Amino acid sequence: MTLVKFKPAHTSFAHSFSPLFESVWGNALTDVRGRDNSTTVPAVNIAEHQDAFLIELASPGLSKDKFIISIKANAAGHNVLTIKAENSQSAETNTEAKSSESAFNAPRYTRREFSYESFERSFTLPTTVDPDGIHANYQDGILLVNIPKREEAKTKEPRTITIS
Repeated sequence: MTLVKFKPAHTSFAHSFSPLFESVWGNALTDVRGRDNSTTVPAVNIAEHQDAFLIELASPGLSKDKFIISIKANAAGHNVLTIKAENSQSAETNTEAKSSESAFNAPRYTRREFSYESFERSFTLPTTVDPDGIHANYQDGILLVNIPKREEAKTKEPRTITIS
């Protein structure tokens, strides 16, 4: 019996032909950090606490000024929290550009790569939250968005009613 390695089909053109391209161009399909150049969406954890919801969004390598967090009402009247980020960077290796070059004499690049990343995640908020009290904190590659619940939506301790 012969075992054949199963390799699922990819929907992306670049992924389908990446072994061919990598044999010709090296690792040209991956950026300087070794990741695929396609758009990625960061992973999130959403936790419900007694008095708030907490969204944890993993986004290492970004600075807090790259994030845009907004709230907008959708057509159904529900608040939608949107988290966006854009990051661009360039890395150069062994570029030999001279200051006295003419416009017709272009520099000889050994390797020069540009990277552009962006993502957008949206979450429909329940009516039990207070949209005015939302605040965010970015620390150690994790964006934490605290979404407080309205006072009437918070779980309360059961109280005992005395019988008279």
